[in-house]
Amino acid sequence: MLFSGKTTHEYHGVAIWVHKRAARCLVSYNTVSSRVISATFAAKQRDITVVQCYAPTADKPEEEIEQFYKEMDHVLAETPKRNIVLITGDFNAKVGENAIESDVLGKYGHSNRNDKRPDTGGLLR
Repeated sequence: MLFSGKTTHEYHGVAIWVHKRAARCLVSYNTVSSRVISATFAAKQRDITVVQCYAPTADKPEEEIEQFYKEMDHVLAETPKRNIVLITGDFNAKVGENAIESDVLGKYGHSNRNDKRPDTGGLLR
């Protein structure tokens, strides 16, 4: 298990569970913060980078939200362009029940959509 975070009286952090056969292909990992970790695995055609994250909720301070997106931008900027990138985790998004003009978000969400979209000025848009 690759873990990034801190443990105090509460548990904070993100992790990537790696099967023992996949562990032999682990090239590197980067423990960015308690919200972001990445791991790169050697593969035949191209290396694979897995980014695991846990986004702050919309009610968190703006500084915490901006810091999360800066960390994600940094991880993606440092990942070689030829790698296959898989971004997984909890983005704390509420997509709502109304469809929007997108191939990604349909009408099958719950509750109302949250419109929190920080201007990262970077890769995550």
